[in-house]
Amino acid sequence: MSSGVGERDEDPRSWERIETLKAEQRKQHEEEGSDLSRPINPGFVMQALKRNVAGDAIICVDVGDHTYWFYKRFVCEGQRTFLSANIASMGFALPAALAAQLARPDRQVVCLTGDGGFGMLMADFTTAVREELPINVIVMNDERLKNIKKEMARDGYPEFGISFPNPDFADFARSAGGEGLRVEDPAELDDALARAFGSKKPALIDVVVDREKMAASAKRLD
Repeated sequence: MSSGVGERDEDPRSWERIETLKAEQRKQHEEEGSDLSRPINPGFVMQALKRNVAGDAIICVDVGDHTYWFYKRFVCEGQRTFLSANIASMGFALPAALAAQLARPDRQVVCLTGDGGFGMLMADFTTAVREELPINVIVMNDERLKNIKKEMARDGYPEFGISFPNPDFADFARSAGGEGLRVEDPAELDDALARAFGSKKPALIDVVVDREKMAASAKRLD
């Protein structure tokens, strides 16, 4: 009785398909990286982050629509990432960033979060100020829970209870003793990231992104 997987001939069509998909992905990155439309394209945020983040940064990613944007659009080249796999654990990224900065004070630490997840534990930003942990928080601010919106639409339910008003997160960060920046114009985002990453204080960038532009869920390719 034989066991294991038998040898198969290489199918060049598979490699061709992979190269085609990679080319399409690179084109999307380039297009979104230069998209100066308003409200801000979430894909533009990922490319701006890529342009400015340190090569050995630690990036803690929260749970939400922005998670899809990150792993579909951000190509790591030395950065260490921590994700909670989108398993209904909103609020993960901020405490993860605090722990990462405590463990590696020599590294740049970024918390990438949505407004829903950040709102759950935003008081922990005061802990960063108190402990002098220079984390960088990027809040994708669209005043809605986009993942829930997608799930409702997928299952045929009307939109309900997924929109909410937000405070001015940049004002909150400044009132707590940190650096606070609000960005509504994509042309200002690179400068805001450079300023935040250069600060010795905990910094927060409140990025107002397009409420209607959502990342597609993962799908199987034929």
